[in-house]
Amino acid sequence: MSIRHVLCVTVALAAGASFAVAAHAADDSFCRDYAQASISQFRTAETHERCEHHLRDEGARWSNNYRAHYDWCRGVSREQAWDERNARKAALERCAQTEQATDDNFCRDYAQAAVNQARTAETHERCQHHLRNEGARWSNNYRAHYDWCRGAKREAVWDERNARKYALEECTH
Repeated sequence: MSIRHVLCVTVALAAGASFAVAAHAADDSFCRDYAQASISQFRTAETHERCEHHLRDEGARWSNNYRAHYDWCRGVSREQAWDERNARKAALERCAQTEQATDDNFCRDYAQAAVNQARTAETHERCQHHLRNEGARWSNNYRAHYDWCRGAKREAVWDERNARKYALEECTH
């Protein structure tokens, strides 16, 4: 085999690998939300002395660098990004004993957004499977969403809101 042939094959394999990574990478909107959530989680950790070891010992995971989180997300799959976000979430739950989302205004905003998202889903044929298969998440019952929020941890509330947001992005476009 000639060196030229080996180089051509190497270049072709590298290009194919790059395309495969790009084809499965998380999209721009998802990564903007991911980076913002990463910064929010970092700031939450900063406010709890018991979380200091994460900031000190775990490097990039607990960075306040939006661009670094965004760029990392764009190079991995949604699943990998969710895994990373959930790892920070679990760490925060352990070290900060995250408070419940008992703030009235926060839960009012959440409940109204949930109802609005449910109503948006109702108007799109491609979203109907969410309404049929995902139960309470897609309810248009303001009080049910509000009551759930009052007993949930703030991070869980954000996760629920974002799950609806991403589902709507996929079924309304």
